[in-house]
Amino acid sequence: PKAPSGTAILAQSSSSSASDRSRRSTLGGIVLVASKVLRSLALLSAYHALHAGLSYPFFASCTLAMASVALLALQRPWVGIPIKGAQTWMKLAIQSFLLALSFVCWAS
Repeated sequence: PKAPSGTAILAQSSSSSASDRSRRSTLGGIVLVASKVLRSLALLSAYHALHAGLSYPFFASCTLAMASVALLALQRPWVGIPIKGAQTWMKLAIQSFLLALSFVCWAS
């Protein structure tokens, strides 16, 4: 059998990558629409929960807790440099506390 020429190989690889791009584009569009629908439903349910008398700090705490659980379940574990030393842990704890405090103050 005769080996394909360089042009034939290039044309074949570009056509397969075009179908892959089309498939990825379609999948990206589906994910985008699904995320917009889920965001709309979340906003609607949040409005109804807050309108029913749920306090803002409790709502913010529950929302952050659910988001944290989802991120812990879906994200890969951190594979960077391990955190060493008490000073680094203290800095991390202070920054986390300030972030949580800002969320609670913002929600109230």
